[in-house]
Amino acid sequence: MKKYILVCLLLVMIANSTPVSAVQPAQLNAEAKAALIKELTLKLNELIISLNALLAGQDMRIKIEVSKSRANAELYYTLNQQRGYLGACTDIMARINSSLLATKSSMNLKSLDASCFDSKTKYALSMKTSKGYVCADSTGFSGEVWRGIVGTSCVTN
Repeated sequence: MKKYILVCLLLVMIANSTPVSAVQPAQLNAEAKAALIKELTLKLNELIISLNALLAGQDMRIKIEVSKSRANAELYYTLNQQRGYLGACTDIMARINSSLLATKSSMNLKSLDASCFDSKTKYALSMKTSKGYVCADSTGFSGEVWRGIVGTSCVTN
């Protein structure tokens, strides 16, 4: 997303720094103004389409990571039965972070507004998407919620 914002800023800078020498914007005829507006509109539309595609890709990546977290939490529970889910969040967050680093993603846990809570009998993880939050918990719930979690359940939000 930062790349697209940078591109947008560069376009604005280029538009503002394009030498117009003796021709002032007020001196452009209606046809030239219309052509300029059309060109800028096309560039902005391309930028918006690219940004939407980027956000959709990031949202899908977040949903995949949250979905994988359910399996990782259950594995953690199985391997640590005396402690249950206690400590699962540390394991889950480390796995997500490793996954993001391995793919050289520009996303990170802080930018994703990720929250995870665990206890001996429960856990829940939520991550922010462009449209809300995705959440998974120890009850088997995995889906979209309106806000981030504040405890060990997605459905109490």
